[in-house]
Amino acid sequence: MEDARTPPHCPDCQPGDITVMHVEGGYLIGRVMAHEGPGPWWEYIKSVADRRKAFNAATALAGGDHRAWLHVAGDKYTPLQEAVTS
Repeated sequence: MEDARTPPHCPDCQPGDITVMHVEGGYLIGRVMAHEGPGPWWEYIKSVADRRKAFNAATALAGGDHRAWLHVAGDKYTPLQEAVTS
């Protein structure tokens, strides 16, 4: 459910959701922040070298109140659960 606080870099994400982005050497895990002010609209949490550990950490951080997302490219994100099962 999109609102004015939804960050433009992840249009399906809500503040508090967790994102995972593949980078050279591993994965960055971050938390989506409200689209307020000039940005950035995400908060760095940690880097993880192993894909499975990154996915597990993101899922745990999201808990039951938020969703976890995998960055695909550009502004495209897919629910992490879909990436795990594919």
